Amino acid sequence: MPTLATATVLPILVSLGFWQLDRAVVKQELQVLTQERLQAPAKRIKATTSLLEDMSFRRATMSGNFDNEHQYLLDNRIYKGQVGYGVYTPFSFDKGESWIMVNRGWTPSGKDRTKLPNIDVSAGVVELAGILSPPPGQLMQLGGQQELIINWPERVRNIDLARIEKELGTRVQPYVLHLDATSEQAYFQDWKPYADTPQKNQSYAIQWFSMAVVLLLIYISLNCRRVRNSTPKSDEE
Repeated sequence: MPTLATATVLPILVSLGFWQLDRAVVKQELQVLTQERLQAPAKRIKATTSLLEDMSFRRATMSGNFDNEHQYLLDNRIYKGQVGYGVYTPFSFDKGESWIMVNRGWTPSGKDRTKLPNIDVSAGVVELAGILSPPPGQLMQLGGQQELIINWPERVRNIDLARIEKELGTRVQPYVLHLDATSEQAYFQDWKPYADTPQKNQSYAIQWFSMAVVLLLIYISLNCRRVRNSTPKSDEE
């Protein structure tokens, strides 16, 4: 039985270790690519600019107007241990011919959740600079999306571009612009291009390999003991 268990579990532990190492390599390559893009000159975004190409983690600038009447509060965002909202505001650029969601940063929710924070943004043409990325990951919502009367700003669990397009009645670019923290329209901006580091996966790999070594040592120890116990002892004269 120990032999069967060891033969079954040991390859699994080793495979998990190598899987974590592979993930670490992928994340390392992503970090290198991201840093190269962040160090490149900012790209000027206009209505004629094609955002179908991979624009993730590229610096960008644009000129246009915020839609102060239709803003979104991404719920349950944590900043330095405090619960709040991520403020996402639609932005029309290049004379209103194209729209993009702008992550203006984090703002506290306050103790009374029935009262939403004031996130009004100044009217008029403004110049923005930031980093483009795909929208944040989607959280699973049980029961589907209910059709309710919308009160603005709208509190949401996900930045769902398809839903936003329906509510705004216009096409929205498939990226989010994470506003530079130095912008007058920005709140606390703690967004990072990548959250996980390769070192985390390397640590997991060491743990899996360590468990494999421990299992192998236990197996060897048990078999050595079994051999000693099964060896007949010579009679003493």
